[in-house]
Amino acid sequence: MRVVEEKRRVDPGDVIYVAPGQIHNITLLGDTTGKVIEVYQPVLSTELAEERKRSANPG
Repeated sequence: MRVVEEKRRVDPGDVIYVAPGQIHNITLLGDTTGKVIEVYQPVLSTELAEERKRSANPG
Protein backbone atom coordinates (compact mmCIF):
# COMPACT_ATOMS: atom_id res chain seq x y z
CA MET A 1 0.00 0.00 0.00
CA ARG A 2 1.15 3.51 -0.69
CA VAL A 3 -0.06 6.55 1.26
CA VAL A 4 1.26 9.77 -0.28
CA GLU A 5 4.96 8.78 -0.78
CA GLU A 6 5.19 6.15 1.98
CA LYS A 7 5.03 2.45 1.06
CA ARG A 8 3.59 0.09 3.69
CA ARG A 9 3.24 -3.67 3.85
CA VAL A 10 -0.32 -4.69 4.71
CA ASP A 11 -0.99 -8.14 6.16
CA PRO A 12 -4.31 -9.92 6.86
CA GLY A 13 -6.12 -8.21 9.73
CA ASP A 14 -4.21 -4.93 9.42
CA VAL A 15 -6.07 -1.63 9.72
CA ILE A 16 -4.68 1.42 7.92
CA TYR A 17 -5.84 5.00 8.55
CA VAL A 18 -5.68 7.37 5.60
CA ALA A 19 -6.37 11.02 6.41
CA PRO A 20 -8.87 12.89 4.23
CA GLY A 21 -7.35 14.10 0.98
CA GLN A 22 -4.27 11.85 1.11
CA ILE A 23 -3.46 10.14 -2.17
CA HIS A 24 -3.32 6.39 -1.66
CA ASN A 25 -3.57 3.03 -3.43
CA ILE A 26 -3.22 -0.65 -2.64
CA THR A 27 -1.78 -3.35 -4.90
CA LEU A 28 -2.05 -7.10 -4.40
CA LEU A 29 1.42 -8.58 -4.84
CA GLY A 30 0.77 -12.28 -4.19
CA ASP A 31 -1.13 -15.02 -5.97
CA THR A 32 -3.98 -15.19 -3.46
CA THR A 33 -7.09 -13.04 -3.42
CA GLY A 34 -7.44 -10.11 -1.08
CA LYS A 35 -10.20 -7.96 0.31
CA VAL A 36 -10.21 -4.26 1.16
CA ILE A 37 -12.94 -2.80 3.33
CA GLU A 38 -13.21 0.98 3.15
CA VAL A 39 -14.94 3.00 5.86
CA TYR A 40 -15.68 6.70 5.34
CA GLN A 41 -16.52 9.20 8.06
CA PRO A 42 -18.46 11.31 7.39
CA VAL A 43 -20.38 9.15 4.94
CA LEU A 44 -19.15 9.33 1.34
CA SER A 45 -21.64 10.87 -1.09
CA THR A 46 -23.59 8.43 -3.27
CA GLU A 47 -22.31 10.04 -6.47
CA LEU A 48 -18.67 9.70 -5.45
CA ALA A 49 -19.21 6.11 -4.32
CA GLU A 50 -20.68 5.21 -7.73
CA GLU A 51 -17.76 6.88 -9.53
CA ARG A 52 -15.28 4.88 -7.43
CA LYS A 53 -17.08 1.64 -8.38
CA ARG A 54 -16.94 2.54 -12.09
CA SER A 55 -13.25 3.42 -12.00
CA ALA A 56 -12.40 0.23 -10.08
CA ASN A 57 -14.29 -1.96 -12.58
CA PRO A 58 -13.85 -0.41 -16.03
CA GLY A 59 -15.78 -2.00 -18.87
